[in-house]
Amino acid sequence: MDGVTVHRFRYWRRATHALADQRGMTHNLPRGPSVLVQVPCFLTAQLVLVVSLVWRSKILLVYAHWVLPQGVVSGLITLLFPNCRLFVTSDGADVDTMSGRLTRDENGWAYRRARTVAGVSHAMAEEIAAG
Repeated sequence: MDGVTVHRFRYWRRATHALADQRGMTHNLPRGPSVLVQVPCFLTAQLVLVVSLVWRSKILLVYAHWVLPQGVVSGLITLLFPNCRLFVTSDGADVDTMSGRLTRDENGWAYRRARTVAGVSHAMAEEIAAG
């Protein structure tokens, strides 16, 4: 895609996957148990793919577009591959719509694992720094 290799992963049967689509996970999660059950499958499939890519290609930098879940999964990568660095971008939805204690703790853990964290605005950067 425009000179960038995109690696997609399957986490659920294509016809019934309802977690990750154009509306985003935070919009889809409240739809009920049929969506919630897909979360562990999504996280596991994502982790397996990223571990495989980092290991095979000797990748030294992983960019996570969102703190949750990509930043958390990529944070695990930095534990498995200490030479691999993490860059996380927070676009707002992962901070604003996920404000429970568990997600705050996970976001904080991902921020601490990251070499660089960026917010999409000054206000977002200040909120990240304060949190």
